[in-house]
Amino acid sequence: MISLKGVSKIYNMGKGTEVQALRDVDLQVREGDFISITGPSGSGKSTLLHILAGLDTPTGGEYLFEDLDVARTSDRVKCHLRNRKIGIVLQDFGLLGDDTALENVALPLIIGGVRRREAKSRSARVLEEVGIAELSGKRVNELSGGQRQRVAVARALVQDAKLLLADEPTGALDSGSASALMDLFERLNAGGLTIITVTHNPAVAERTPVSYSIVDGVIHSERGGE
Repeated sequence: MISLKGVSKIYNMGKGTEVQALRDVDLQVREGDFISITGPSGSGKSTLLHILAGLDTPTGGEYLFEDLDVARTSDRVKCHLRNRKIGIVLQDFGLLGDDTALENVALPLIIGGVRRREAKSRSARVLEEVGIAELSGKRVNELSGGQRQRVAVARALVQDAKLLLADEPTGALDSGSASALMDLFERLNAGGLTIITVTHNPAVAERTPVSYSIVDGVIHSERGGE
């Protein structure tokens, strides 16, 4: 599904100062993999996730997603890729607090031109899949952290994404909610969804069959990786 070869990322901080966030990263991801990427703050793990999502562009190297050269394609194609094949879950959820769970999940569909009735029907099915169908009419700002994260997961999956990217998905959750979210990820992965999560939490990494670490922009296989 994914092939990274020699991917690097350098940020120009101005006044002749550069920061190298990634250094010659090689990574192969097969369809159905469940992968965690660990590392301290500033190690490059979020930069890697943003490149995988097409939100950032590598300075050098090659990134192929299903044979599409993502690094060299247009912003329009990258946007289509995120809208159709890649779901993204952010640490701060990125939800609209005054809207209901159902409205939040349906939003990408409506923006994509799906009729409102069909968008709500599909969103209701995905909310049921992630275990919070009974909360569909609740406003997001009335939900707990764990419930909001499930809404964010549902929104990421509503377009039938093949790949789920999660940036510190348990960072704002208590231990019980974090464990429940990982249970959900394991169930989704068992159904065929490919998942990549970046985390600083070793307990999260222990739940994934494949684990990598990043130190100073260099990726290392910890368990199950190539």
